[in-house]
Amino acid sequence: KPEAPQQTASATPVVAAPVVVEQPTAAPARTTLPPLASNSGTPTSGRWAVQVGSYAREATAERLAKQLRDQGQRAFVMPVKSGGATLYRVRIGPMQDRASAEAALRDVKSAGAAIVSHP
Repeated sequence: KPEAPQQTASATPVVAAPVVVEQPTAAPARTTLPPLASNSGTPTSGRWAVQVGSYAREATAERLAKQLRDQGQRAFVMPVKSGGATLYRVRIGPMQDRASAEAALRDVKSAGAAIVSHP
């Protein structure tokens, strides 16, 4: 006769403790991402951008992003943690397709600028 499997689960259900997320009291003074063509909210992978540079000082990145915006580009600063430091990426976009990113790259004419997937 085959044996019935033994149940080892306890009679007390396991309930996870609620996660409390604290909201910052003041929004950081950063350039926000430009609005996307769709109403999706947060950019998702598969979109493209042109990364013009990456800087250790936020003020330097913001200055370059402003210059690009003054030239009609949709430039923004994207902070990213790298090791123990924060780097500030200056990007143009995001664009729906790579062809649009390639066109923007030709307009930038900046040494070191490159097409990257975004975010």
